Amino acid sequence: MSFFGVEEFVDGALCYAFAWSCPEPPEFFDSPIGVLYFWMLVFANLFVLILLISVVGALISHLLDGTMKVLEEERDEIGAVSLTVLLPCYLPNEQPILLETIRHIIEEVEYDYPFTLIVCYNTPKPMPFEEELQRMHGTVYPNGRVLQVLPVMGSRSKAENLNTALETVQTENLVIYDADHHPSPDSLLIATAAMRHHEASCIQGSTFLRSRPTLLASYINAEFFVTHFVFFPAMQFITGMGVFGGSNALWRTAALRDYQFRRDVQTEDIDLSTRALLGGRVHIRFEPRCRSGELPPSSLQALYRQRLRWALGWDQVTLQHMSSIWSAHIGCGQKLGLYYILPLRWGILVSATLNAMLTPAIGIWYFETTGGSLGLPIDLCMYLSVSAFVTCCGVVAVNMVLYEPMRRWPAVFAFQASGILYIGWQVLLVLVSLSKICTGQDSGWVVTTRQQVAKEGRGAKQRALSHERSTPPDPESGGGSEYPLGRRPPSPSPIQAAFGVVGPPAPAPLDVPDSPVMVRRPSSSPKKRTPSSKEHGDGRTDSFKMPMGQPWYASADMTLMA
Repeated sequence: MSFFGVEEFVDGALCYAFAWSCPEPPEFFDSPIGVLYFWMLVFANLFVLILLISVVGALISHLLDGTMKVLEEERDEIGAVSLTVLLPCYLPNEQPILLETIRHIIEEVEYDYPFTLIVCYNTPKPMPFEEELQRMHGTVYPNGRVLQVLPVMGSRSKAENLNTALETVQTENLVIYDADHHPSPDSLLIATAAMRHHEASCIQGSTFLRSRPTLLASYINAEFFVTHFVFFPAMQFITGMGVFGGSNALWRTAALRDYQFRRDVQTEDIDLSTRALLGGRVHIRFEPRCRSGELPPSSLQALYRQRLRWALGWDQVTLQHMSSIWSAHIGCGQKLGLYYILPLRWGILVSATLNAMLTPAIGIWYFETTGGSLGLPIDLCMYLSVSAFVTCCGVVAVNMVLYEPMRRWPAVFAFQASGILYIGWQVLLVLVSLSKICTGQDSGWVVTTRQQVAKEGRGAKQRALSHERSTPPDPESGGGSEYPLGRRPPSPSPIQAAFGVVGPPAPAPLDVPDSPVMVRRPSSSPKKRTPSSKEHGDGRTDSFKMPMGQPWYASADMTLMA
């Protein structure tokens, strides 16, 4: 019967009338374009497989990490490591938040060594606020911490501010914060413990938004959490290296001093990281539990400009250093790691675009036009990418339960659910970035305006560290000096001499109602004591050395009330 076409006629009638015995439509994979697309997915899913392995491996490695045990067992030694804090800022943009940041670092950060906080700033023109900062210069606070103010004349970048401040640092370690950063109280101790445990040159912490006034800010905070607790550790697991992010980073001073921050790139931190890793002598690690809160961009436009600058910086560094990776005097594993971090990050973005955006769109289009499927080989690639996404969501959930308060969980869920939109956002940034680089429009710099917290207005400024300095006593007379008779303040370094005050630091006044640290006088005057070398460490020299004779308010017997 089939010879006369009867079978085909019957099947056609049944298919038309009842959708029975319909012929199978061709699969997308059966076409030449489908085969080509399949091999593109195979290439893309290599990155998916790497992501799947690295995310799970990073979680297991993190759960087995011994940093917190080291901190618990060696707390006294860790807190005694000499340290300097660098706070670079662009004064016109960050004047409203600077005093509150200084107060937070002086008061809230837990660390035994009486560190020096160096505020290194630049401004295109003189500002009245500078006089207030200079009055604070050299102040020693009741917990022994010292504030130094360093205006960097002629500077036009954060890089120049840091390079100048780095010349004055003589402690074993230093930590860098941006002007809007409020580190968590235990962050420095965790970073120092991680540095000791892993014998690292730099520990890069994580960031979160300490102010979330809008839904956009909550979304950005969720992005930061997923990035710092899942994807950066995954990158570290697969490559064996981390990246310096510019802020909330603890460095061994000797390691950082070998390099200079470049002022002619958009992201001086990524450039320095790459040069340091190419040198083979620096070991950088991520430690997400070392957390610091920053402020969100003030608007969607400010966010776009900030992220475009980040994309430009990454692309600049990739294009400038990609060709020198293979010739670098480092191991093959390190070379592969740098290829993965720099040029292959474009491959990761292509993989995400194919799997999350293009493949579902092709599948819907092909089914609507032909009624056919993509085919088993392409379906298997999709199953792998979906499995990787589900696994990432599980790892995010574990970290979320461990480290995020429950009130922030909905934002993390929303971020994970909107992955397609986030990938599209990243593709847009990279395309704009590469187009600007190709057309030579990548040299500009737009300062990110920040959403200010309400309390960081007038009230915070009044209670911040804006003390009036008394006139320093004549060091030649010895009268009233904090240094013992016969002992003179150390000679200034060239940088310190170039920028002013080099005399002995004056104590914070006790009779100021708005002083950030209120001191209650004990019932009887305590005896003066000479701090031990363990308390002050051997790394504090020159103008950063604490005086040997302490005023009464530095005694351990007094009561401090924040």
